[in-house]
Amino acid sequence: MKLSFKTILPIILISALLILLAGCFGVPTDESPGYTPGTITGIIAAPCCSTSAEPVSETCCVSPEYWCFYCQKTWSLQEGIEVVLTYGEDEVATVFTNKNGEFTFTNVDPGKNYVVTAYCSDYNDNRPLVKDVALEVASTFDTGITDLVSTSLGLVVDFLVLYTDWGPEDISLDAVLADRPNFPNFPKFKKLVYEVRRVVENCEVNLLTDDAVQDALCRAAEEISKLEIGCGPGYTPPLPGPTPGPCDGNAAPAVDGVKLNGDLVSPESTLNLVVGTSYEFCLYATDPDNKLPQDLTYTFIVTIDGEDPVVAQTGTNNCFGGTTSCIEIGTYIISVEVSDGCDTTPWGPVTVNVCPEEPYLKIEIDDSTPCSGTCAEIISIEWWDGDCLIETFVSPYGDYPDLSWDVGSGLDFNPSDGTVCLAGTRNGVIADNEIKFTYIDHCGTEVTESVLVDFQIGPTAEAGGPYEGSAEIAGTAEITLDGSGSTAGGAPIFSYDWDFGDSTTPHGVGVAPSHDYAPGDYTVTLTVTDENGCTDTDTEDVKVWEKTTQSEKFMVAFEDLPIGTGNDWDYNDFVGEINIIYHLWSPDKLEGIDFTSIIHKARSAGHSHEVHVIIDGYDDTDHTYSATNCTPTITNTNDFHLFDPTDVTVNTIYGLNIDFGDKPVPWVYFAIDWTKIHGDNDLPFEFYLYDAASGGDFEIENGDIRKLVVPDTWKIPASTEAIWDVYANVIENPANTPDFSGVVGTGTWIL
Repeated sequence: MKLSFKTILPIILISALLILLAGCFGVPTDESPGYTPGTITGIIAAPCCSTSAEPVSETCCVSPEYWCFYCQKTWSLQEGIEVVLTYGEDEVATVFTNKNGEFTFTNVDPGKNYVVTAYCSDYNDNRPLVKDVALEVASTFDTGITDLVSTSLGLVVDFLVLYTDWGPEDISLDAVLADRPNFPNFPKFKKLVYEVRRVVENCEVNLLTDDAVQDALCRAAEEISKLEIGCGPGYTPPLPGPTPGPCDGNAAPAVDGVKLNGDLVSPESTLNLVVGTSYEFCLYATDPDNKLPQDLTYTFIVTIDGEDPVVAQTGTNNCFGGTTSCIEIGTYIISVEVSDGCDTTPWGPVTVNVCPEEPYLKIEIDDSTPCSGTCAEIISIEWWDGDCLIETFVSPYGDYPDLSWDVGSGLDFNPSDGTVCLAGTRNGVIADNEIKFTYIDHCGTEVTESVLVDFQIGPTAEAGGPYEGSAEIAGTAEITLDGSGSTAGGAPIFSYDWDFGDSTTPHGVGVAPSHDYAPGDYTVTLTVTDENGCTDTDTEDVKVWEKTTQSEKFMVAFEDLPIGTGNDWDYNDFVGEINIIYHLWSPDKLEGIDFTSIIHKARSAGHSHEVHVIIDGYDDTDHTYSATNCTPTITNTNDFHLFDPTDVTVNTIYGLNIDFGDKPVPWVYFAIDWTKIHGDNDLPFEFYLYDAASGGDFEIENGDIRKLVVPDTWKIPASTEAIWDVYANVIENPANTPDFSGVVGTGTWIL
C-alpha cells in the first residue's frame, strides 16, 4: 500500500525510533586503518519538479518509518536530477539520479558533514530543491531519502560554514538528531522545519531568498551551535570582510590635458587631418597619491567609421602618433584611458577626420553611346584621392546621403538601379545628355564629375502586312514579305532579319524575302539593325488558309408573262437545274466557280427563250475575272448563253469554269436562302430569261418577281394552274400577280 505522508505516527513509536541513528543519518564505522576513500549514497525525493517519477512508497525506500514526519504533500522520486556534493565551501562532485531517484558519490575523502544538494532544472535561479547531510564519511554512508528535516540540517551546515569561523568538522548534529521527530529541546530548529515545509511544498519560493526561512535558519544555527551569531528579524549575518588591499583608499589619476601636435584638444571636439600630415596625440596625467609605486599606463582606443573599438596602443608611453595616408581616409573616434594600477580615468572622445588631399570622382558606365529605346547603366561611382581608391558607390545610389546628381533634360536617371534612359529628342537630336554627380565627403570637401550619354537614334522596323495566302490541300503558299517601310535613324540600315514564326532556320534576310507557309496562323518578326548596331523590331500576322471546294445545286424557274397582264403565273416557261462547285480561297473568300452542269428541267414557252448567265465582272489593280474562255457542260446548248459584263457572247458553251485569277475576291457564301428567292445579288453571277425572237421584250432580270429560285421538290403547275393554285403559302394579289409574303422567311415551299 502507499504511505500517507500527512499521517502523524503514534507517539508510542516515536521513542523507539529515536534510537535509530543508522539509515538516513547513520554514521558507519571505518574499520580500515589509514586513508580509505568513501562512498555516499542516497535517494532524492521532493514535492515539486517536472522530473518527478513515482511517489515514494512504503515498500520502496521509506526508512525510518517516520520519514517526512512533517510533510503535508506527496513527495515523489526525482529521476535524472542534478545532485551536488559540497564540503564546506568547496564543491566536490556532481552526479545525476537514476529512475528511482538514487545517487552515488565515490572516492569521497573521509570527513564530517558533507552536504548533498539537489537542483531542479525547472528553475534558473540556482535555488536548492532539497538537501541532505552525510554526517561522517569513512567507508560508505547512506543518507537515506531527502525530507524536510534533512533539508533543514543541510541549510544549517551551509549557514554555519558561510557565516561563522566553523568548518564542517566543528559542527555536531548528534543532539538534534536524537531529539527527533518533535524536537522538544530544539524548538527553533522545529520552527525552521515548518518554514522549510512552507517554501519547499509551495514550489514557487526560493529557500535562499525567503526572509522567514533565513530568519528561522539563523536562529536554528545559533540553537544548534550555541554560538552568539546575533540573529534578529530580517537579519542575515555579514560575510567575513575581505583583507584590506593595496588599492584601498586610492585616488584615481587626474588628466591634466590632451594635445594634438602641441595644441590643446577638448573632449567632444572634431579635428581634421589631411592625408600626408604627421600627428602626435598626447595625454598628460598625474597620480595624486602614488598609491602603487609604478608608472601610469595609457591606453588609446580607436573606433573607425562605426566599427567595433580597437586598442591602438597601450603602455607607459603617453603619446600616440604617425603620418596619415590615403588608405586611412575616414572618420575616427579616439578616447584615452589612464590607469595607476588601481583606478582608471577615461578621457574623450574626440572625432578625427582624415581628409583626402586631391579628391576626385570616376564614373563607370556600361555604354556611353546607347541606342534609343535602350538604357545605359551607371555601374559605379568611385571616390579617389590620387592613386588611392577610397570608396565605391553602387546602386541604389539613394543609399548615400552625401551623393547627389543633376540630370540633363534629355535624360531620365533611376538611382535605384543606375539606369540612364532617353527622356526626349529635339528634331531627332538628343537635347541635354549630361548627368553630373556631386559628392560631399566627411570633411566637407565637394567633388563633382560628369558623364555624357550620347544616345544614337535607331532605325524603325516596319514588317508590312498583314499577310494572307491560301495553299492547296497538303501544300504550302508562298508569301512575300515586305520590310520596305522600315526607316533608318542616325545611321543607314545594315541588315534585315526575318523570323518567319514557324521555327524555320535560318531566318530570312533582305527587304522582301519570300517564304512557303503551310496552312495556319503565324507571327512574323522583322528585326532591322543599323550601322551603329541599333536595332528595332516589328511583328505582323500571317494567315494561310487551306483551299477547299463545296458543291451546290439550285433551280431557277421563269415566268415570261409581263407583270400586270393575264393570270398565267405557272412559272414553267423555263426551269433549269444549275450545279456548281465553289472553290474557296478561305472560309469567306471565293477563288473560282465551276458550273459542272446546267440541266434543262422544263420548258413550255417558245424556243426563242434563252437563259443567259451574266458574270459580275470584278476589276481592281491586282486582277480581273470574266466569262471569257469559260467552258460549261450543259444540256440543250441552244438555250444557254454565257456573258461577262461587256455582253460578249460566248458562242460555244460545253462546260463553264470561272477562274478569278491568283487572288480571291470578297463574296458571301451561297446557300438557298428563302428570304432572297426573288433574286440574290450576293452571288458572283446571275441568271435571267431572254426572248431572242423579240429582241429582249421578255427579258427577266435579277430581282424581277418573274424569276424564282425554287426548291428541289419544285412542282410545275399544270397549263391551267397558277403558282398560288399549287402552293398554299402563295396567294393571288388583287392585281392578278403572285404574293410571296407567305413564302419569304418561312424557309420552305408548302404544296
